[in-house]
Parts: sequence; C-alpha cells; structure tokens
Amino acid sequence: MNSWVVAYLWLIPAAPFAASLVILSLSNARRKSAAALAVAGQVLALAMSTVAFALSMQAPGFRAVQNFTWFTFGEQALRLGFVLDPLAAAMLVMILLVGLCIFVFSIGYMAEDKNFTRFFA
Repeated sequence: MNSWVVAYLWLIPAAPFAASLVILSLSNARRKSAAALAVAGQVLALAMSTVAFALSMQAPGFRAVQNFTWFTFGEQALRLGFVLDPLAAAMLVMILLVGLCIFVFSIGYMAEDKNFTRFFA
C-alpha cells in the first residue's frame, strides 16, 4: 500500500470544503460558477476516494490510521484522525457518488431559487 495515500487522506474532505469557501465569496449573480465549483469539488473528492478505494482493495486486511492532536488539556490530548480500510473506502466512494448525483440534479431543480448560490456553499 502506498503511504502517500494515507498521508493525503485529508485532501478528500478538503476539496469540497475549499469549494464551499470560494462559493461563499461569490455573489448571487455568479450562479453558474457556484454550481460548477461545487460539482468540481465533489468530482475531485470522488476521484481521490476512488484511488484510495482501489489501493485499499489491493492489500487484503489493510487498515491505515492517521491521527493528529486537536486539543491538549494538561496531560490529556484529544486526538482526531482518519481510518482507511476497504469498508471505509467503499462507503466514502458511495457517499461522494450520491452527493455528486444530488448536486448535478440540484442544478436544474434549484435553477430559479433565490438561494441557489447559498445552497451550493
């Protein structure tokens, strides 16, 4: 298993989050740009999760954990992290694929809504 996949797992949620931050800065007149950025963020995350899924399926019994300290309280630490195993990778691909389908459908469904840009943020 390639260690770079585990090291860059944080990019999967970062792509849609970055797209959301950019969309928040757009005006309501830039509706098509907001939709394109939202879909691009989903597609990028889906592509990265598909690579992670394919690589996790190559190594039977594979499980990677990457933790980092979020808060420290005296001697206690609150740690967060990512787990990559075949089940988690399959769920990640499925959730991102359904989310992408929802975003593509919503472009037409929300076309006349005044909160179109906010929806995609």
